[in-house]
Order: sequence, then structure tokens, then C-alpha cells
Amino acid sequence: MDVKLAVPIAVGDRHRLLFRRGAGSALATVDYQGQDAILLHFSLRRATRQLVVNDCKDGRWGHEDVLTLTPEDVASDIAVDVGFGGHGIEVAVNDRPAVPISRRVDIARTDGIRLEGEAEFDSGEVALGAPADARDTPPFLEIRAEIERADIAHVAGRLWAPPGTQGDLVATVDGRPAGQWPIDSLVGAGEPNPSGAAFSLVLREDCLVADGMELGLVLAGPDGTMMPLASRAVASIFLGGLDRCSETLVRGWVCNPFLPNRPVNVSIFLNELYQGTVLANRAREDLSEIWPEAERSGFIFRFSRTIFLPVGTEALVSVKVHNTGIELDHSPWHLSRRIEATQLALKLAATRMRLDAG
Repeated sequence: MDVKLAVPIAVGDRHRLLFRRGAGSALATVDYQGQDAILLHFSLRRATRQLVVNDCKDGRWGHEDVLTLTPEDVASDIAVDVGFGGHGIEVAVNDRPAVPISRRVDIARTDGIRLEGEAEFDSGEVALGAPADARDTPPFLEIRAEIERADIAHVAGRLWAPPGTQGDLVATVDGRPAGQWPIDSLVGAGEPNPSGAAFSLVLREDCLVADGMELGLVLAGPDGTMMPLASRAVASIFLGGLDRCSETLVRGWVCNPFLPNRPVNVSIFLNELYQGTVLANRAREDLSEIWPEAERSGFIFRFSRTIFLPVGTEALVSVKVHNTGIELDHSPWHLSRRIEATQLALKLAATRMRLDAG
């Protein structure tokens, strides 16, 4: 079933959706459609007791926001109230407290709504497109965040929130707390910045963070309410290289270009066998001349015992930023090379050819 809208949906509007407990197919979806995109998608999954919120733009589905339903919910009809805010929506199931969802929804672009399966509109309690009282729009809907960079040391991006907003911005890594900062200290006072307040926040040093993990930003309200704002996979960028490797030590430098003053741990491997980790916090006069902020980013790692290598042994030293797959310049470094029989034969043949030609 397709529903055409007489007027565009606006901030403050509220819709009620009904998911009937039918005897047939369990399929039940609601799609707010606009210009070949699904701007907002609701999918009821009774078997797993989930109401899923998503969108599909340029043929790609976004991240899923999942609301868990009770056994009583899925055993009967389900009423879902949807409130539209400036930077997200709020969803209430069966008149329970609304759950804020921060999601970019250009809802005014909606030119039709498609209902599949058990889904339908209820025009009784909440009329389609009826404006809600401004007091009903939760303040959380005016708060959103974007992550521009996320690495093993920090998270940076922009935050939109009214000045004076109470609560904290919490960083999580795979669901574990990694830092917490008051919202008002990030957005400041005065009129809100249309471009958002830029932030660059250092993660807790005791939090295990590795590339590929998911870093999330969550709004923690003063009443204990938690609202996910943004998430991004951790992907680090580091600069550095090796200067010298020998049978006794490894020397080089490395730093985070966005946090050059924060020392970085590096891990040392010999023929892919882990040897140890060292902190790159030694002074480097050569770096201080061209990049003062990265002056203390040098390191020296000493092997626990001198490496004695039989003649003809292949030995490779490799150095990576700890908890990442990032390898420093000039790594791996050959301590020694094994002469292959085929290589030797080719060199001998080339030498004889030169001698014969001369």
C-alpha cells in the first residue's frame, strides 16, 4: 500500500504506525520514500523481537538502529509513535517512553510512504502529518555529532548541541568506555555554531583500542538516558621510520601526526617473532629542527641478548605501531640475507658472459 502526502513532513510532526498481528506473513515494513531513496525504513522482526530503523541511499543500506521488543509486544498488535526532530527521530513502542535516535533524515523530501505486510497507519490517536506541540519535541533531537577521525589515541569531529546542554559526551570502543567530557565544555556559550563545534578528544590511556574496532559517541543525559550519536571504525595514521638495526638494537622514530606530543608504542619483531614493545618518547634533535611538536618521538629498543646469526641466515627486523598493522618506513630491515643457489648461479653466469665479452 502506498500513501501520498498532502503536505511535506516537518520538524515536530508525529506519526503513529500500527503493526498488526496477522495470521499470514510476518513481513511488516514502512518506507518513507523520496527521489529513489528510502529516507527512513522501519522493519518489524517478530521472530527476533526487534524493530529495526534504517535508510537506503544510493543503493546502500545504512547502519541499523535496533529496538528490542518484549514477548508481550510480539504476541499482539504493536503501536509505534514516531516523532520527527531537526537531527533525528524519537520512537515510542506501545506508549512506553520514547527512545531518541540520532539519524540524518531529510524527511521533508518524502514524497510517499510504502506499507508492506502487517503495517498500516492509525489515523485516530495521532493524525498523519499533525503538528505536535513544541514542548513534545525532546531536546535530544537537536543534538548530533559527526566523527571525522578515529584512531587508537583520539577521536575528532564536530558536535551540534544548544549552549547550556547538560550531560556528557562519552566515547566507547566496542562498547567499553574510553573517555567522557561535559557537553557544555565542548560547545561553549553563546549562539550555536551552524558548522558545529570542532572537537579533538584524547582517549583514555588504559583503554584497549586497536584498528578495526568500533568507536562510538554516546550522549549521557543527566537523568541517565543514553543516546547513540555516531560511530566509526578505528583507522590510524602514523608517520615514522627506522634509522638503524643491528644485532643489539633497533632505532627509529614514530608519531601520530594529529597528536605529535603524545608518545606512541611500537612493537618489534625478528623474523615475525615478537621481541617486545617500547615507547617512542626520546628526544630527537633532527626532528626538533623541522617539526618541533614531534621532537620527543624517538625510540631505541635493545634486544634482550645479542643476536648471533650463522652465516647464510636470513634475518628480518620489522617494527609496527602497537595494536595496528602500520609498519614504519624502512621496515622490514635486513640484518642478514641468505644467498640462494639460483641467484648465485645467475650471477656467476652473468660474470662469465662479461669476461668472455671482454
